[in-house]
Amino acid sequence: LKKLSAIDRRAENVSTPALRLAALDELRRGIPGVEVRFDPVTGSPDHILTTGRFLTPAAGREADSVLLVKRFLDEHAGLFGHGGSALDASRVTRDDVTAHNGMRTRVWQQQVDGIPVHQGILKANLTRDGALITLGSHFLRDAAAATGLAAGERTALVITRGFADALRI
Repeated sequence: LKKLSAIDRRAENVSTPALRLAALDELRRGIPGVEVRFDPVTGSPDHILTTGRFLTPAAGREADSVLLVKRFLDEHAGLFGHGGSALDASRVTRDDVTAHNGMRTRVWQQQVDGIPVHQGILKANLTRDGALITLGSHFLRDAAAATGLAAGERTALVITRGFADALRI
C-alpha cells in the first residue's frame, strides 16, 4: 500500500503564500479585527470571524444566502484560491435556520465529477438579516486538478467504481 503522503495531492494545490498574504492584508484593511485561521493541508481559510461585528453588512431578510456567500468569495478570491463559482459544482449538505435567533447555517461539499472531495467543505453562518457571521473553507483551489487525472480518466474511474459497487467488489 502507498503511504497517504504519496497519493494526497491536496497540498500541491495551495495558492502561493505571497498571493494569500496580500489577500489577507486586503481583508484586514476592509474588516478591522478580522481573525483568519488557515487549513494546514489545503491552505484555505478554515475559519474567518471578527469580534463585535459581522464580516459583511446586513443585506435584508429576503437576501439570497448563496449569492451573499458567493459575493464574499468573489471579493476575496485571492484568499480562497477560488471565487463563488466553486459552489456551483458543490452540493449543499446542510441548510438550516435556528429557531430562536434566525441564524442560517449552510454547508457545501466540494465535488469532482459528482464525487465528494474528502473533507472538502465550506460552511457559512449568516444572520436572519443576511449579514455574514463566519465563514470557513476546506475547499481545494482546483479540486479536479488535485486528482492528477484527466477528465476522461476520472470518468473511467467513476464508471469502474460504479460497476464494482454493482457487483459488490
